[in-house]
Amino acid sequence: MNYQERRLQRVVWTYTGFTIIGVAVGFGFAVLAGLGDTGRSASVGACAIVGVGAAVAYLLRSAD
Repeated sequence: MNYQERRLQRVVWTYTGFTIIGVAVGFGFAVLAGLGDTGRSASVGACAIVGVGAAVAYLLRSAD
């Protein structure tokens, strides 16, 4: 596996991981707060977007 493939794999796994964490946090918050379906969807979506933003910040900060 060359450098470009390793880099791409790292980017994909970073985005995937941060997004999964964001969705889990959003869902957990919505359940704990007792939000309905719309609130739960909004919470999950917002936290997923924050997770993607965190992934971008992490990747930019650790750029080679």
